[in-house]
Amino acid sequence: MILFGAGTPDGAQEKTDLVPNWKAIGLALIGIVVGAVFLYIVGGQQDDYAPGYLVVAAIGALLALPISKVLTGEVPWYSPHAFVLASLFLIYCAAPVAVVAVRMESYLYKRPLSADEFFQAAVVSLTGVFFYLLGWRFGPKKKRMPRGLEWYFSDTPEVMRNFNWMAIAFWAVGILAWTYMFAVGGGVGEALENMGQQRRTNVTAAGGTIYHLAKFAYVGALLYFSRNGINPISLVMIGLLTGILLLHGSRSFVGILFLGALIVWRFRHTDRIPITVWIPAGAFIVLLLSFWVLMRQTGGDIGEAVQIYKAGTSSIGGILLQFVQPFMFWIHLAEVIQEVPDKIPLQYGRTFGTVFYIIPAFIWPQQYELFESGSQVYMGHLMPQQQANFTLTPSIFSEFYINFGFLGVVFCPFVYGFLVKWFHNVMVGDERRRYQIAWIVFAALVSVNMVRVTKNGVGTIIFAFYFSLPFWAIYFFNLKYLFNPPPADPMDLATAHLDGWTDEDEWLEEDEYAEWADYGYDDVDHDAVPANES
Repeated sequence: MILFGAGTPDGAQEKTDLVPNWKAIGLALIGIVVGAVFLYIVGGQQDDYAPGYLVVAAIGALLALPISKVLTGEVPWYSPHAFVLASLFLIYCAAPVAVVAVRMESYLYKRPLSADEFFQAAVVSLTGVFFYLLGWRFGPKKKRMPRGLEWYFSDTPEVMRNFNWMAIAFWAVGILAWTYMFAVGGGVGEALENMGQQRRTNVTAAGGTIYHLAKFAYVGALLYFSRNGINPISLVMIGLLTGILLLHGSRSFVGILFLGALIVWRFRHTDRIPITVWIPAGAFIVLLLSFWVLMRQTGGDIGEAVQIYKAGTSSIGGILLQFVQPFMFWIHLAEVIQEVPDKIPLQYGRTFGTVFYIIPAFIWPQQYELFESGSQVYMGHLMPQQQANFTLTPSIFSEFYINFGFLGVVFCPFVYGFLVKWFHNVMVGDERRRYQIAWIVFAALVSVNMVRVTKNGVGTIIFAFYFSLPFWAIYFFNLKYLFNPPPADPMDLATAHLDGWTDEDEWLEEDEYAEWADYGYDDVDHDAVPANES
């Protein structure tokens, strides 16, 4: 319990490992009991799967305390760790129940998983979850980036003078990119009639560059919202982009914007999101996870989608399937375990090289021959004849297994948890980050995208690179501080108003920021300390 419950981020709610959070522990115990009863009810008729269900229950028990710490607020719900935990629970706890309860078939084997295949997938999943939590527990404690980067992304008057119009400009570039994609793909009418399949056509027809420029709309909208809060302009920016993303047919893209906006609002503009917001927000998420996928399957036919939805929710298994079907990667993991290394040779990290896809093809065209995603390896070796028709994407644990076998789900999840802990601490671990505009926006976009990374594999992390480009451009006016940062803590600029400093223009008058002459800078922990003690 202490091992996985003690990994509390170094943020606003510091707690010693020696003082247990009894509320979180109690909630975890209740969750374990309820989950065990649910497993018994839903899966009790499948005696052969009992050993596998015991392992699934162990996964639930392992995740119970970390998740309860999110629910009780000890770990912020907007942490990337919280989104990874949610993904792990849905993929490796909820989805396996549905696999057996509704007898879902493997597309590769044309039959449901056998009890032995199910058990092996459960053991590999338990191993991966354990070592992810271990990596998070022993992740780095440092809460700040190098001083040059801290200063580069600080809200200096030079940046603030141009901030709003540049944020709107990047949003407009993204909107124009989306408009172009729809235009070359056949227009809005075609997108409505063939929702889902048309999005691949749109992206292919427009090209990778346009597709990546479209991501700028996220950043521009959320940066403007982060600085200005709710106003007519921010509502139009977010609302128009939401409509475009719904038309595109991607639940994950809508989720990134929707949850990203909630995170920015919570972190920057309010101490508590009221229940009147959470209820419609929850309803919207349920709509995305269940009903909207039927809109894609029926080509936008609302009547047909409603009929399918009603039929699918007529049983416990059907209701469960509605919610976890987007996370149904357990079957692919079982297939990978059976086929590595006989049909799928070990890749030894080759799929991780897809992060280099950020390099334009005209600069390095060989990268697409050297590296393949986990999905490409999976489809290429198991279903090569179907690659032109559809794509099945194994989860990140499957990718780890494809690369290094069982050892891959030992050290790769550990590194994953370690990096998530580092990202959390440097982005939102310091409470004073809420007084800075950009950090929470990037943290929100990456945190929500962690669901896609956990679902679809390492290559999906390159979204973070394209999200980062507008940040570098908007804060370009701070370039002089990147290589020659002042000795003071840039966080003092963000919190100056709390100390009574309200005239920001004065900060420009002295290159060396003489107003902070009484402060030094501690390179070890990046905290402002009196100069005579530094």
